Formats: sequence, C-alpha cells, structure tokens
Amino acid sequence: MFKKTVMLSAGLVLAGSVAFADSSKLPGFAIHALHVQKTAPTGASAPPNLYPINAQFGYLPPKDGSGNDYWPCYTGGSNPDCSSIPGNGVVVGIPLYTPWSVSSCDTSTPCGQIYFFYDDLTNDSTDDLIVTVMVKQGTNYIYAVGPKDIGPNPFANEVVVFSGDKAFGTQGQTGRGNGWCAGSRHTCVDPVAGVANGVAIIQVGSYQMKEKFSFYLQ
Repeated sequence: MFKKTVMLSAGLVLAGSVAFADSSKLPGFAIHALHVQKTAPTGASAPPNLYPINAQFGYLPPKDGSGNDYWPCYTGGSNPDCSSIPGNGVVVGIPLYTPWSVSSCDTSTPCGQIYFFYDDLTNDSTDDLIVTVMVKQGTNYIYAVGPKDIGPNPFANEVVVFSGDKAFGTQGQTGRGNGWCAGSRHTCVDPVAGVANGVAIIQVGSYQMKEKFSFYLQ
C-alpha cells in the first residue's frame, strides 16, 4: 500500500519547473529545479547554505493514461495530474507499510524510488555540484553512485529534486563498481533481511549537506 502525499513547504512558492534529464549528470537520476520566491517577513533571511527538505525510498510511481509518472509531480509542471494541488506543493509516494521484499529488490529491475529534495541558497554558481548517494546494511554497500561531479552548480535559490528508480545488490557481478554500485568506487553485495540505511551527500564548494533515510527489507 502507498499514499500519495503532497509535501508543502511553508514560506516558499515553487514555480517554473525545469527538468534536467541528462543521465550523465548523475546516472539513473532525473533532476528537477524549482525556482523559489521567498515569502519571509521583511528583513528575515536564511544564511547561504544547502538546506535538507526530504529524502525517502518510496514506491515506484504508477503511470497515468499518457505515460506520465504520478510522482514526483509539481504544481505548474507539464504533468496534468498535479494541476489541482496547492501552489507550493510537490506530490510523492510514501510507503504506509515499511518492510520491502528482499527478493523483489535483489534484481536488475527497480523495486522502488530514491528521491531527495534540498534548498540551495548558496548563490554559488562557480564551484562544482558534487553528489553521492549510498545505501548500506551495516558496513556493506548494496547501492552506491558517486561522488559525481555535475559541473558548475546550476542552481541558485532553487529547490532541487533528485529522483531515480532503484534496486540493490550485485546483479551477479563482482569487484569495485559492480551491480548497483556502478558509477562508484564501492563494491556491492546482495541485500539481506534487515534495516538498510541510505544517505545523499550534496557538496558545493565549502557547503555540504547530508540527507539520511532508512527502510526495512524482509
């Protein structure tokens, strides 16, 4: 079971969705940026930084009759399924029942979706944006990509959303960068029953942010 949740960010107005679908930016992830219009009281402002918003391993999005994924979905974007949600929202799918099947996730076919949101208030378009995403069970990696240098940071005063359909494990491969660790310096092992802990690490110059998420395999 799943619920389709509208994530609302008080004090932000998100508009003008722009999608970056180039898989060379971060293999296996779509990147969306939404311009932010601050509505804080006069004189109030947040210091320049990277601010975490949300990170999850959620259900694979179903598709509508036109082939659009139901989530992530943004107000004012090209997906008509979100035309009626509030003006500062984004739709995502969050599991209601937390355990996931080991067998369905130990495969080359994605069993769920990793997504993470953050607010870039660095005003830094000179330093490179570097992204790392990892999922571990204990000290063992079951998924990893990066550190990936995306080039000069293209985001400023924007909410940035990364989303990608994923599974875990070796896919029968061995050695560094095998299976679902392709695009990293790590060696994946196959997932087992138990807790899996994920982290997305975002770095722009001296600014660094970590967003953590957990889920259970059984």
